[in-house]
Amino acid sequence: MNSQHMKIGLLVADCSPHHGWGQYCINLARSLARTGVQIRLVAAENSPDLPGISLRRGLPNLVPRERGLPLRLWFARHWVQKTLRDCQVIHSLVEPYAALAAWCAGGRPYFITGHGSYVNASLKPSGLRGRLYRQAFSGSAGVICVSQFTETQLRKWLPNAASMVIGNGVNVERFAHLPQASNRKRIPTVLAVGAVKPRKGILPLVEAIALARESIPDLRCVVVGETSSNPAYVAQVRSCIETHALGDAVQLLGTVDEATLLAHYAAATVFCLPTLQYQDDFEGYGQVYLEAGLAGLPVIATDAGGVSDVVQDGETGILLPAADLSQRLPVAIVQLIQDETRASTLAAAGRARASSLSWDHVAQQYLQLYERGLTH
Repeated sequence: MNSQHMKIGLLVADCSPHHGWGQYCINLARSLARTGVQIRLVAAENSPDLPGISLRRGLPNLVPRERGLPLRLWFARHWVQKTLRDCQVIHSLVEPYAALAAWCAGGRPYFITGHGSYVNASLKPSGLRGRLYRQAFSGSAGVICVSQFTETQLRKWLPNAASMVIGNGVNVERFAHLPQASNRKRIPTVLAVGAVKPRKGILPLVEAIALARESIPDLRCVVVGETSSNPAYVAQVRSCIETHALGDAVQLLGTVDEATLLAHYAAATVFCLPTLQYQDDFEGYGQVYLEAGLAGLPVIATDAGGVSDVVQDGETGILLPAADLSQRLPVAIVQLIQDETRASTLAAAGRARASSLSWDHVAQQYLQLYERGLTH
């Protein structure tokens, strides 16, 4: 089928750039629209507008998540079916709406994207809720996993699920106007972009900064990401900052606007987000490492979750064992800041790889998948 005659119904979270689900929904919707395919978005009630693309709000909010989600989705199914009645394919871009995609498909192929921790959160529960989601995932034409690790988590619960791996893209144009690293005047600064919660490894990062400052006394660390979802953990991080007398060295900035975020990418020396697997919570992909590459920064990451799909150890960054951060992380930070040649080599390779992973390239993979779903 010619893509210009294809109509795709997308169930999306709020189209906000401030969290991973929102960024994914925005970027994939825009990239699909650029191919000429007709898309119809059904979004969370709290979604902002998506310029250039019409959407209908009304799905239960996911960020923050509303209670009674399956029941609210059940009551929403009739108007969603009506809204998407002339679409050939339905795609739930986030795991919590998977059951709604199944209920609304009516014999049409439907797809589900599995990002990370919500694969476990959706499929693990016992009782009616777990059965609903396991049926939805099992009946889909394909579960699109953003990393190989996410696919392994899916197969723990559904060994025979139809699944494939399509990694996320990155907005190359967002970073096109940042100054080249060689032209920047910088105080040695480690940048982390991610919510302040256990999975993102902010606490071990702060502890590593304290040790690294013994070798680099003027070292700074900036953390950009929301601080509201886990107040207890944020308090623990702030206590660590106070204990190590890092009040003038470590900043927890919370959520910032686009211009401020890009300014911090431009000012940083090293990007470091030492993610961890915290119970069933894990990093599904790690798009921020690609963004750091586009910003010309050498990257330090861990081998937890799906990050190894993004960061190639010794080539585009340093990939540390998540189980051994206390000794290795401060050493890696010091080495990358002091060894400018190695830092530049890693940064150049990271930029080259990220530049090849545009969202337009990813959208073409999705179109091929939709077309196969329509012919089977």
